Parts: sequence; C-alpha cells; structure tokens
Amino acid sequence: MFIIFVFIAGTYQFENASRNIAQNKEVNLTIPFKLTGEIIKDGLIDVNNKNYLDVLDELQRNLDKYQEREIKIEGFVFKDKSFNKNQFVVARMLITCCAADAQIIGLMVEGDYNVKENEWVRVEGVINKGVYNGDIIPIIRSKSVKLIEKPKEEYIYP
Repeated sequence: MFIIFVFIAGTYQFENASRNIAQNKEVNLTIPFKLTGEIIKDGLIDVNNKNYLDVLDELQRNLDKYQEREIKIEGFVFKDKSFNKNQFVVARMLITCCAADAQIIGLMVEGDYNVKENEWVRVEGVINKGVYNGDIIPIIRSKSVKLIEKPKEEYIYP
C-alpha cells in the first residue's frame, strides 16, 4: 500500500512504449523492493530521476509529515476509468530488469486541467491526503500543469 503501481500486460512495441504499456493497466499499491531511504529536505520537494522512488516511498510512509509541502514532478499523464474527472496520475515507467517487466508508477494529481493521456507534463502543487480504493494515498493538489517535451531518459531505475 505504498505507491500507485500499475502493472502492464499485452504486447510491447519499442516505439511509443509508454502508451502501449499504459493501455493495459491495473492498480496496485505495493512496492516490490527495498529503497535507499533518501530523506526529503526542507523546502520544495523537487522529484527527479535520482530520487523518484525514494520520494514516492517517503511520502506514502510519512504522509502526515509532508502535508501542505510544495512539490514539483514530471511525467506522462495516466488516466484510468476509475479516476474522477479532475484526477490523473503523473507517471513514469519503472524498469527493474528489462522492458518486459515495466511498471507505471506515480502520484495522483487533482485539479481541473485539460490534459490528454500520455502527454508529458510538469506538475507543481501541494501534497495532501487522498483516498483511492479505500487506501489513504498522497495526492498533489495542483497549482499548475504545463506541457513539456518527453525527456531523453523517460524511465526510472531502482
């Protein structure tokens, strides 16, 4: 019950990998490996490739400690039919071994923004508590969502 994980299924095509994997989705809130335990510093929580998993894990484990803290995170837009109209996940692909085991992970975002599935965005907002499938999860109450170019390195590695 730590992070929104989305397991993938179906065929894999190298081109548009994020889109192909995201089309076959299932939500799971567990993390399958031990993290390094990087501590979040004071001020803006700036999520990047190096601290991505540690930040998500720390937010889930100690959510009360980080409520109302500012956060900035980049990823692609992931929407599920179970989400409310004003919700999406700012997501990245987690590769633990190879592309075949890829999982989509991220944080729930709430706000009224007209973004489409698989667009790359930079989200800035405030951490709050939310509920998804009966579990308390960290959510971002967004202040801004801006379209960005897909990064050169779109994958996260443990």
